[in-house]
Amino acid sequence: MKNILGKEYGITASRGKWIEKKGISYMPTWHPAALLRDETKKIDFIHDLKLVLDKYK
Repeated sequence: MKNILGKEYGITASRGKWIEKKGISYMPTWHPAALLRDETKKIDFIHDLKLVLDKYK
């Protein structure tokens, strides 16, 4: 994420919030490996995916 959006963005603070850069909307969310290590993050991940679906319906 830092390579695409910049070093000022961290996943914990940015997750679940739309970020627009150069006309492209990004929805940061957890890495799949993080979901395997901590199953409680799956709830956040599903919420983020629902936000993406809502935006593009």
